[in-house]
Amino acid sequence: MKPVQHVLDSVIIKLEREALQQQKGIVNVRNVHFRGTLPEAKAISLMRNKRTRPSWLNDGTSLQWSQAKVASFRPVVDARVKDGWPNLTDSNIKYFHKLVSVEIKGPARLYRILSPNSRAMSDCWVSEKVFNDIQNSSDPKAAWRKFLAVWPDWNANGQFVIYDIRPAESLKVWKGPASGQTKDALPESHLEGGWEQIVFNIARADPRNDVVRFYQLKGGQNNILRNAISQAEFNKLSGAQKKDYISIRESITHPNISGPFDTG
Repeated sequence: MKPVQHVLDSVIIKLEREALQQQKGIVNVRNVHFRGTLPEAKAISLMRNKRTRPSWLNDGTSLQWSQAKVASFRPVVDARVKDGWPNLTDSNIKYFHKLVSVEIKGPARLYRILSPNSRAMSDCWVSEKVFNDIQNSSDPKAAWRKFLAVWPDWNANGQFVIYDIRPAESLKVWKGPASGQTKDALPESHLEGGWEQIVFNIARADPRNDVVRFYQLKGGQNNILRNAISQAEFNKLSGAQKKDYISIRESITHPNISGPFDTG
């Protein structure tokens, strides 16, 4: 399967380069290794093709790690939020098979795998143990995508960051096995899930968040990244207007986060 996986990776990189050729003129962005996620339609096309079908896809739609029921966990989440645990969206809850609130005491390390344009300070993390399990597997990127159930159009991989919980510090998080994932466009396949994930977040207005710039896409041959606006300006746009923008990480500001580092 490895030669096939290498073909898939090569095709993904080629498509990403083609996309960037349509998005010339990136300015005011210090993360020069920008690379966004693979468009969903192209990702699905690759996954349907028998020659490029990746090893991290499972056959069938029966999930061993079913999604947590929001109705069951919402009261638990709402109660713990009052005690300082981060709030979770319904989607956050469904990405777990089951979840518990824990307080991690330092020293400890968490890891986040991300696309080079993605926010470093965002929801989804793994423990040092799970990160080492990923790194020690025969195909780390495939293991991460399969057992943490991450579609290629959600996250292209490419980098990781480290969150250090320092001695005498603690961090309130949610953790539990990742639920399996399906796609309507792939009715006979699914991502397995089952490995432990950790979720926590901070408010978008928190100054420890990444500095992110938003670039308006013009479409077609004019789909050039330009006219950058700030997070505050982006927040004032309507939902329809926001769809015309792409976000790019400019810098990481959280004092506990180091990186980014290449996943290789």
